[in-house]
Amino acid sequence: MSMHPARQAYVEEEQEDAGVDISSIPTSHDYNIPSQSAGMPSQQASSVLNDFARKRKAAALAVPTDDKRVRTELRARGEPITLFGERAEDRRERLRGILLSEQEATTGADEDEVMRDATHETAGDEEDEDEEEGEFYTEGSEALLQARKDIARYSLPRAKQRIAHQRIESSIPVATHVRHRKAIQDRLKGYELFGSQIASERPLSMVRFAPNGELIACGDWGGSLKLLSIPNLENEKVLRGHRQMIGGISWVPGATLPETTISPGSVNLASSGGEGDIHLWSLNQDTPLATLSGHTGRVCRTDIHPSTAYLASASYDYTWRLWDLATTTELLLQEGHSKEVFNVSFNGDGSLLASAGLDSIGRIWDLRTGRTVMLLEGHVAPIHALDWGVDGTRVMTGAADGFAKCWDLRAVRETAS
Repeated sequence: MSMHPARQAYVEEEQEDAGVDISSIPTSHDYNIPSQSAGMPSQQASSVLNDFARKRKAAALAVPTDDKRVRTELRARGEPITLFGERAEDRRERLRGILLSEQEATTGADEDEVMRDATHETAGDEEDEDEEEGEFYTEGSEALLQARKDIARYSLPRAKQRIAHQRIESSIPVATHVRHRKAIQDRLKGYELFGSQIASERPLSMVRFAPNGELIACGDWGGSLKLLSIPNLENEKVLRGHRQMIGGISWVPGATLPETTISPGSVNLASSGGEGDIHLWSLNQDTPLATLSGHTGRVCRTDIHPSTAYLASASYDYTWRLWDLATTTELLLQEGHSKEVFNVSFNGDGSLLASAGLDSIGRIWDLRTGRTVMLLEGHVAPIHALDWGVDGTRVMTGAADGFAKCWDLRAVRETAS
């Protein structure tokens, strides 16, 4: 359809005045930004942008949080380990600036070579790198699947009972809680030393009461494990099997109690050592009933599941593992920590497990699904202590930074420090 000549003129004029494409607009950062302070010189925008870029790069650098390691890094680079009036955080920022300068110098010298290498990288290599840095999952065994189902069947009724009990407790007046706490405090004020005993020639590394309160298991740096009677702390038995320092000692829940179904000849306690082995012990013999082997580093802590069917172990090989006590087989090798794992602990329901270690981070794992449900990030030094509250939703951690922190899974955050 033809257009009237008069209308054609208007259309052509509108097309000419359509404006400028944004991609064709020139950009420049070489202009001055006036200073807001009187007497201060103005700055070029390019300089400001470069400063922002350097700060972003510096913030992305991995700098040690331990002041001793910071001093070591400074000494290795020929820098003063401390300056007058310098605090630990100032020293860390100084190291960050030095690392950034080293990175920039290396980048400038090798820029052409890096660019040439980058052009030859394939998409497949980039995908492999992403897979290495991100989360990954491996297919579990049929035994692990069955264990997860058993844990779910065991923990759900216990969680229901716990919640019902908490509802009853919530109806108790505050004054009653205060009187109860005061009664406990008054009783604790009367506690004093009852007796002491030289239990070993080497320093003791771990002690644990038996469930009936009539025995104590204690381990030393030499690998010796002894059972002492209460109240006189007499040596009842020496359990021989470890070759290095005892790390973890765990009694089977309900063992030694009068109404228990656990006989003295079956597994009553477990212990772990610096050689990487976990021994299962009865009360009738001084040699292990079984040994759980698989860790390639020191096993620091162990914990037995409330169902008495499983055992968890934390090791310096950067993993924690789940074991079947009936078959003495490994069900799960769990990674997730960037340094040595020092602690593991089941909650009262048996549905969750907390782990923590020398990377200063704790993790809460759902044993029914295998997923991490919460990260405990807040410590700046290795975590050496870990325990669950009786409510099953709060965790206490203690670290080498001198802080004890309380974490609430319902609020998904740290609630006290």
